[in-house]
Amino acid sequence: MKRRTKAALGAASVLTGMYAANKLIYKSTPKLESVLDGDKKYFNTKYGQTFYVKNGDGEPLIFVHGLASGMSSFMWRKNFEELAKHFTVYAIDLPGFGKSDKKAIIYKPYMYIDVLRTFAKDVVGEPAYVISSGQSSAYIFQLEYENPGMFKKIVTVCPTGIFELSSPPALNQKLLSFSLRTPIIGTFA
Repeated sequence: MKRRTKAALGAASVLTGMYAANKLIYKSTPKLESVLDGDKKYFNTKYGQTFYVKNGDGEPLIFVHGLASGMSSFMWRKNFEELAKHFTVYAIDLPGFGKSDKKAIIYKPYMYIDVLRTFAKDVVGEPAYVISSGQSSAYIFQLEYENPGMFKKIVTVCPTGIFELSSPPALNQKLLSFSLRTPIIGTFA
């Protein structure tokens, strides 16, 4: 019994330490600000407020960041202002990233596709050029497949996930996803 009690106390101590570290990090993290120059706005989706920046004049060009940890419209900071000289540029922060809402939900590909469709139709309002990165490139291709002519031209940077969209996740991916969704461990990772 002593061994179990010690193990339980040890586990409780570790979890308490992780919880305290999470709280400290949360309280000491400065508020995220967009460094992109332009009109900073939000639009409503079923997944919350989605942030974007608009600048320039000309044909529309949409920047879509990848889905890796820490991604946001910030990744386009070296391109945004230069291309705003020739286009009306839009840089979106997908839900769960940057200044957009980060709801406590599991984000699925269809959600991002829905947000990008809504953005292109309701915010941009006309066929646009698009530059996408990483996994979001697969979502842009899916949108163009479903809505031919939605995009004038598509440029992809390190596209991934194009073939994986149709594959179910493997067991190890499901286990990792489950562990990262737990309240203390998931926020500590």
